Amino acid sequence: MTSKTFWTIILRITGLYLAWQFIALIPQFLSAFIYFGQDKLQGIATATILVFEIAVYALMLYSCFFKTDLVIEKLNLEKGLEDEKFEINVHRSVVLKIIVVVLGGIFVVDAFPSLFQNLFTYFQLQASYDGFKHNRSSPWIVYAFLKLVIGFFMMADSRLIVNFIERRRKG
Repeated sequence: MTSKTFWTIILRITGLYLAWQFIALIPQFLSAFIYFGQDKLQGIATATILVFEIAVYALMLYSCFFKTDLVIEKLNLEKGLEDEKFEINVHRSVVLKIIVVVLGGIFVVDAFPSLFQNLFTYFQLQASYDGFKHNRSSPWIVYAFLKLVIGFFMMADSRLIVNFIERRRKG
């Protein structure tokens, strides 16, 4: 394994972690848009910050998944490691598949208790709010459910995700 391959794997792991953290922001976005119409100036400021935050995450994810060569070059990550070879005879896609499955498992393990806790809170507060949209635990229920589904998808179809990342890298 060359130093460039090593840094590519590290950047892809970082990208998967950033994707996980980005998914954690979804309930905050939903909560912000539910209460968006209360104060116009505050709503505009909130929307601006949310758009900026989404743009930064999207740029970082794109860089970590699809522009790893450019990131390695610009950050001089290979400096001092050009001649060294790491003796690990595992293909990059196998490492990515293991990482995707492990992250999917973490998603599932993290989402189950959160989903049931938020469902319990929803039913406790159901009389206080008018419907699913206005209940403050609703975005968290959607988030936990999506996280659970994404986790199962990552574990079951890890090859599909790895193939997508690898295809985009080559293309």
